[in-house]
Amino acid sequence: MKMMRGVLGVAVLACLWVAGCAAGVPNGGGTVRGFLENGAAPAPLKRAALAGGDIRLSGPAGYCIDPETLRVGSDQSFALLASCRILSGGASGGMVPPVLISVTVGALGSGGDVPEPQDLATAASEPMIEGRKGGGLSLALLGRGGDSMFDGGDARYWRGAFVQGGRLVSVALYVPQGSVILEGRGPEMLQALQAQVRADSPKQAPVGAEAGLARSKVTQ
Repeated sequence: MKMMRGVLGVAVLACLWVAGCAAGVPNGGGTVRGFLENGAAPAPLKRAALAGGDIRLSGPAGYCIDPETLRVGSDQSFALLASCRILSGGASGGMVPPVLISVTVGALGSGGDVPEPQDLATAASEPMIEGRKGGGLSLALLGRGGDSMFDGGDARYWRGAFVQGGRLVSVALYVPQGSVILEGRGPEMLQALQAQVRADSPKQAPVGAEAGLARSKVTQ
């Protein structure tokens, strides 16, 4: 099946952009690229500097930053990552699962203690199925809300947070319904994204010695 940007384009990415605004991205200042602008869509980005350059973001292999939804401010920033192939309309990038990752960077000083997985669920007002925490990354698999992002989306999705350069970085990972990525590679992808941000960004915060993520199941 040929996956064109129009299929996973304006409607899907617009919903996620709105979700990013709701997560605290400022309405004023910064740079915004809208998908409703006229003209050819800009090429997907391999990397971007967010929050005045404090956060350097790049996606997992095969995933790019969508420049049309990128918002960069000196205080807060937002970026959406998706398949490079989908974002480019098939012009570049290999075939990878159609995962969507949103990244919201808070203002300087917003980063303190990394929130617990249950805190992430409480903030989203959604039930937590499973929590994981380790290496400075907190993750919560939530039982509702993922399907509100796009048609055919899985209701479950991962929400996470870590601290970098004195800023709270919030992430979320959405997948199509029934995708094996959700519980299999989902947490690993967010771990890899965090590790890449730490490696590329200046003013790195100390990294904990924990190598893995400790799980905490929730009894329904």
